[in-house]
Amino acid sequence: MSSPRGISAHVTITVAPANADEFLKRSRPTFDLIVAEPACLYFELFHSATQKGRFKIVENWSMSQEEFVKRDIYRLSPFCRLWEVREKGKEK
Repeated sequence: MSSPRGISAHVTITVAPANADEFLKRSRPTFDLIVAEPACLYFELFHSATQKGRFKIVENWSMSQEEFVKRDIYRLSPFCRLWEVREKGKEK
């Protein structure tokens, strides 16, 4: 019997506490897109009770790590594009 393939991703995101509500508001459309992906089995966003700007995302996917990286799902998301713009701005 073969074991099911899959990957679990755990991501911690920290934003300035003053921006926590805005982060949630702007990220919601991206989170909705991720949840709608057929290979997404589970998605949960946790907000720290003790650190207002700290979030943890837990995702389970029905694909191998290689497929996950090859597909590079986050590169397709608006959230990632906003992050890249922010990081490029730091380089100047």
